[in-house]
Amino acid sequence: MNEREGIIETNQGNAQSPLPKEEREQSKPLTAQDVEEIVERLLRQRLAQFQILANGRVAQARSEGRAEAERLSGMSEDERRYREAEAARTREDELTRREEELNRRETHAWVVQELVQRGLPRELADAIDCSDAGRSAESVDALERIFRAAVQRSVDERLGRGHSLPRSSGDAPTSLTRRMRLAAGLSEC
Repeated sequence: MNEREGIIETNQGNAQSPLPKEEREQSKPLTAQDVEEIVERLLRQRLAQFQILANGRVAQARSEGRAEAERLSGMSEDERRYREAEAARTREDELTRREEELNRRETHAWVVQELVQRGLPRELADAIDCSDAGRSAESVDALERIFRAAVQRSVDERLGRGHSLPRSSGDAPTSLTRRMRLAAGLSEC
């Protein structure tokens, strides 16, 4: 937008432009009023599309409601109570399933946060069953112990603890090797 002149320059030849073809072919710059008219027209189009969609959904819900009412009207009182109880059980089962899924997601988020706070990789959260918060907390503790023990074993292997450190080409250990052994608390060879 050119602020001095208060106009917006159009992108010539842009096939994605919201302007009709005849308006795009004109090479005059758009004014703020032109832009407002274009936006208003697009909003009206979107609103009309939304209203059509919403009216379709309302009509579908009404027809489903009428069909259910017709089914219920043809049933005896016992059949009607049974259907209503069955529908209530189905709704209750769905709510229970959704609640369990929500709890699982919340527990998973807590596990990830706990792993990060303890300095462990967040990917370990996938190895933990998040269906129960209490078991998840115990699993995080156990996983931390196992992970830290595995890391310690790996570090010990790589540092060669329990093994003699490799020497330089000569018989006597280098001063660097001697200093490293002393710093690690190992005796000199």
